[in-house]
Amino acid sequence: MKIICAVCKVKDDADVIESFCRYHLTFLDALFIWDDYSTDNTPEIIQCLIREGLSIELTKIPREQTLLRNFVPTSSYERFTLDYEKYGRDWAFSLAYLHARCMTAFEKYNADWVIPLDVDEFLYCENGQNPRTQLEMLDENTEYKLYWRTSVYCGDPTDSTVFLPDFFEEYRDPELERFNKTILSRHLVEELDGILTPGAHGISFPDELKRTLVQVIEHPALRVAHFPVRSTVQVMVKVICMQLRLLTLEGSKPFQYERIYNKIKEEGVPTLDQVRHFSLEYALHSDQVKMPVNTVKQFRGALLIDFLHSDIKLAYTNYQNKSYLNPILSYYELLLEKLKTDYETDPKIETSSMQTIKKLDDARYRIGQLEASLFQSSEELTKMLKQIKQLENSTCWRITKPLRAIMNMFRK
Repeated sequence: MKIICAVCKVKDDADVIESFCRYHLTFLDALFIWDDYSTDNTPEIIQCLIREGLSIELTKIPREQTLLRNFVPTSSYERFTLDYEKYGRDWAFSLAYLHARCMTAFEKYNADWVIPLDVDEFLYCENGQNPRTQLEMLDENTEYKLYWRTSVYCGDPTDSTVFLPDFFEEYRDPELERFNKTILSRHLVEELDGILTPGAHGISFPDELKRTLVQVIEHPALRVAHFPVRSTVQVMVKVICMQLRLLTLEGSKPFQYERIYNKIKEEGVPTLDQVRHFSLEYALHSDQVKMPVNTVKQFRGALLIDFLHSDIKLAYTNYQNKSYLNPILSYYELLLEKLKTDYETDPKIETSSMQTIKKLDDARYRIGQLEASLFQSSEELTKMLKQIKQLENSTCWRITKPLRAIMNMFRK
């Protein structure tokens, strides 16, 4: 049998982390989770699951996000310089660290396959079979696309012993989905130097030759049940924090959070109907949002898990937590600290600032030269106009006027 693991990042995900872990460890060999400074009891829930004997390796990232670089091999981080320039330092660190955790699974645990998942993503088989069966048959030289099945919100969870997907009864029309996740094989990473693209939506390779050696296909059976909107509190925290983060990125483009963020800012805590609407339009193109979104009825939302012999029961989850102010303020404080640290310690930002100042100085110098040149040209033009005026009023100009007229006739 092959060794198959998953890697996941968590932050303030106490409502879903227990369901995520208990479900995936019914068919995976291990979970590698790193906690990005949660302010709720997410890490405590994970520790409880570890004490139960579940195969989970937890790493806590310290509050000082700059220290994340200490956890990332230099060679791995340098591969993500493009994302550094595009998204900022902490994004590049996070992506590099995710890749480093995948490498840990390959090197330390001899994994054959590693699945990078978000905590709101549940891998399943569309025919209800055990996903392990399909995972064992994967071709190591293939990049697989596993498309989302986005579940639609129908109310806040209540009974904290109930498996989270059991509160969802329908999912969005699959034709609307444009995002997918991928799976890393040992061969693609170690032999072809493949690395994850942002969001783990694909794999990039260092040169085109290696890219051509890998076929890319949509897996016919494996899908990812996606639960991006799970409760009123969760959607407020997620949307407000992510939009605040996007506002700090130079040149960032509006995404699905902006519409929801503006709605919350204008009207306050959203109604249940508004939260449902948010889940229907999550991550859609702007033209898709204007159209009616069809839904598909199915028990447990997008998740078919007929292979389980008994229901998953939770022991440490609390769906009744209604506090959204603490995680939002904590995230805002952390964001300010990151911005301050970036400005003070990041050599790229310092270099960029110096380059910007130099460009401004050069521009001012060129503008000064242009102004001087224009002033000189203006003086010369005034002088020429004065000479022409004097010439036109001279006796010689008037006497030779008929001769000039005759010469012009001959020229024509």
